[in-house]
Amino acid sequence: MIERDFPISDPLAAFAPLAGQPFAHLLSGGAAAAHSWGGAQDMIVAAPSSTLVVRDGQVEVDGLAIGPASENDPFALLNERLTARKREGAGDGFMSGAVGYLSYEMARYIEPVLGDLPPAPGTLPEMAVGFYDAGVLFDRKAGTAKLVALSENAAARLLQAIETEQAREVGPVGADNTTPPDEGDFIAAVEACKARILDGSIFQANITRRLTAGFPGAALPGADWRALGLPLFERLHEASASPFGALLQFEEGCVLSDSPEKFLEVRPEASGLKAIAEPVKGTRRRREDPVEDRAVIKDLLSDEKDRAENVMITDLVRNDLSRVCRDHSIREEAVCELQSFAGVHHLVSRVSGVLREGVGAIDVLRASYPCGSITGAPKIRAMQVIADLEQNGSQKTGRGVYCGAIGWFDDRGGAMVSVPIRTAVLEPSAKGARLTYGAGGGITVLSDPQAEYQETVDKAGPFRRLIERRFAGEGP
Repeated sequence: MIERDFPISDPLAAFAPLAGQPFAHLLSGGAAAAHSWGGAQDMIVAAPSSTLVVRDGQVEVDGLAIGPASENDPFALLNERLTARKREGAGDGFMSGAVGYLSYEMARYIEPVLGDLPPAPGTLPEMAVGFYDAGVLFDRKAGTAKLVALSENAAARLLQAIETEQAREVGPVGADNTTPPDEGDFIAAVEACKARILDGSIFQANITRRLTAGFPGAALPGADWRALGLPLFERLHEASASPFGALLQFEEGCVLSDSPEKFLEVRPEASGLKAIAEPVKGTRRRREDPVEDRAVIKDLLSDEKDRAENVMITDLVRNDLSRVCRDHSIREEAVCELQSFAGVHHLVSRVSGVLREGVGAIDVLRASYPCGSITGAPKIRAMQVIADLEQNGSQKTGRGVYCGAIGWFDDRGGAMVSVPIRTAVLEPSAKGARLTYGAGGGITVLSDPQAEYQETVDKAGPFRRLIERRFAGEGP
């Protein structure tokens, strides 16, 4: 393994030459995050040696279609390719391996009964993963950066990508909130969900709403929608304490994530591979006044509905892990622990287990997918209810990257995967560019529909503030 110092220690500055390049990605926690991607590590990858994509139900390897995903299991293919790359070595964090995302709808290739899930919105693929032989790693605590690579050729390929700056200009563009009035529709969906709970169909479900913003200035002469990705990401993370920030770039669009939630971590330890999940359930908007903020925390910690919801989902996550972990190795390390971020407080639980012999990170992902915190319980039935109730106007709609998975899988067996909540997709549109993002919450029999709607407003706060700001040439 090649390791050498990298001259730029600021991840955003180092990523600037890669802005808009497909399969060039930045994984970086918010500016106020205590840690990033499970430790002190931010990372940049670009110029993958290979790609695995699922698009419109077809699997593509290195841009060539090999057949339908229903017959070419994408999870098995991902696992096979990682197994072929496997190498020995110690140490936490990413050095080389796979980086990318899976959409929520990838669950259809695990559970055939979910085959009729509504299609993902937008034009991004259902899954897009690159395999990287080199990367730049940033140590937040030390304020240093290093380039790591499997070979000199891999290092040279990454450096060439970084040095080939794209001439992309972001014009004087402002954003317009284009979300149609949907409060009544969302409240009706919550009421319908409660009815499904009362009739015994489910115990709980996570109901979300989609919001959109337009960037008409991206259509001006000389402007390029791709140039919006990095400045939007920078502003999203200026005051954020979320540890799982990500900017993923593709030909069809960009993914901008400000997620606070760990889906899965797989960590090599002396006893074997340890899997860790940290479901988030329970939310309160932070207050500027310290006294009011302490009162909000007290209310969250004592709220019967939020605690019951968190415990229910933690139980679901524990059951998922038990399918791939050794008997008697499952531990509840924390239940309803308070975690505070820039705009909200959350209740977070932590469940861990030691994987059985021969079981790896992709097996854990398959057994747990999608994360129970954004489905409900029981998982499959809750997903069917979600598919019935989530709509954009009169049209049933999928979720796409939102509520799927973003993360990395290291060649040494480790992995770190987030749940892409607080996540948006930037895509070109006829009028310039469009930003689509989601917000939701867990519905139980105790849910107050109006309060659930307000929770989605609070969770959408980072993106709402983002689109209210203005860009170059338009003043402060």
